[in-house]
Amino acid sequence: MSQETIAEERSTAHPRGLKKTLLDTVSRSRFVQGWYTLVLIFFVFFVLVPTLFVLSFLYTGWGDLQVFVFANASVMGQIWSAVGLSFGVALTVTAIDLVFGLPLAWFIVRRQFRGKSILNTIVDSPLAVPTAGLGFSAALFWALNPAVKPQTLSLNFTNTPFVLLMLLHFT
Repeated sequence: MSQETIAEERSTAHPRGLKKTLLDTVSRSRFVQGWYTLVLIFFVFFVLVPTLFVLSFLYTGWGDLQVFVFANASVMGQIWSAVGLSFGVALTVTAIDLVFGLPLAWFIVRRQFRGKSILNTIVDSPLAVPTAGLGFSAALFWALNPAVKPQTLSLNFTNTPFVLLMLLHFT
């Protein structure tokens, strides 16, 4: 090998003599700048633009919306029914979570036992599952309505929205 080839290999090699790694590639300022640009574009189009659209509708079409929603008794009845169901589920699930969650958290933190990491993973797993996917799968699994779900691989447990929503929060 010539001296130029050896010098070229040394200049492109990692400081410890290793070849460039993926970390070296993603740490370059061009890659980081491109990543930040992609994240910013995602934020603008999926968070900022929809928010501004809703806010602009509030200023331009609020009168029509107000007449349609607040003047219509059947729509207001549905809204209050949904709000009442939401608060009922929230209070019930919060109470049950406190009764079972606090002792379980204390047990996981204070004790050393076999399977602790598995139990911790099971407790943390709802944080990793998207809410929409979890809601749809819970409806398919727990509900009685045959139009919504297939008849196989389900429990056919309930048709009550309150119980179905509570089961969703515990699944």
